[in-house]
Amino acid sequence: MFNLDEPPIILRQRAGQALGLMVSGGGVILIGVVVGQQLKLSWVGVAAVLVGLLVAGVGLIGIRRPTTLTLEPEGLVYVNLGVRRSWTWRNVGGFALSHIRSATIITFRDYTTKPQGRIYSLPARWDFDRDSVVELLNLAQAKWS
Repeated sequence: MFNLDEPPIILRQRAGQALGLMVSGGGVILIGVVVGQQLKLSWVGVAAVLVGLLVAGVGLIGIRRPTTLTLEPEGLVYVNLGVRRSWTWRNVGGFALSHIRSATIITFRDYTTKPQGRIYSLPARWDFDRDSVVELLNLAQAKWS
């Protein structure tokens, strides 16, 4: 499935999430317009339209600039909503799945600033099975650190 001998390996988040945000935002905008015009609650309608625009905007950014996780021999690079964050392999370790309420995330430790490490998390929803992604991260860290 993945070949660490042919970097970089680029994982993308499922496009359905961004599309879902756009549709949800559009629904909230529609509700805001109806509430504002039909029920004569203009301030509630305006607030709902603004929230809907924000949600739809985040969805649009997610479609135009999808969330990516890139694995390279130098380290891993995570890009979300256009914001780039990177770590070198020698400073990270302990990739594992964690559960917070009903969500599953990928956690790891960054040893750059503290000897005991600082815990970071990444989303677990990628184009591939989450267990395979964690295994890939641990194999890449072992090979390239």
